[in-house]
Amino acid sequence: MREISVQELREVLAKKEKHVAVIDVRTSAEHRAIRIADVRSTPLDEIERHAQELRKYDAVYIHCQSGNRSSQACQRLEALGLANMINVQGGIGEWEQAGFAVCRDKGCQMPIMQQVLLSAGSIILTGFILAWLVHPYFLALPLIVGMGLTFAGTTGRCFLMMALLKMPWNR
Repeated sequence: MREISVQELREVLAKKEKHVAVIDVRTSAEHRAIRIADVRSTPLDEIERHAQELRKYDAVYIHCQSGNRSSQACQRLEALGLANMINVQGGIGEWEQAGFAVCRDKGCQMPIMQQVLLSAGSIILTGFILAWLVHPYFLALPLIVGMGLTFAGTTGRCFLMMALLKMPWNR
């Protein structure tokens, strides 16, 4: 898989080439909240459905928040036989950090990672309170969440994030 920096993506966007696509694989809600102008949103869980359409481009640049989901999207599409995928390292986080222009919608809900952290923290806290007040078996809740977060940190796959992505407010 080819990779480029956000600086190189900025140069690609400035050229406005016809046979090039730039895709944001974050959730639709994340894309609405903050995005790069003229970049299309196709969430990661829908990317395979667009494989045939993406074949017509000379190059498809894929970005996300940090580079993890875009890397997954490139791998999924390459497994379907597309050779024109290019991962944008660092994603929109690095894009914004570099001082490049972004479009913001102040009315959008919190980003998916913030939702994951809030949910995980709430489950852990609830588990400890219930273990203290009701029964020690409730310590299983923080244990399960801790194991899930460890797995997510090790593999890059977060089951809590996958579940939250399917919620109606993230569509």
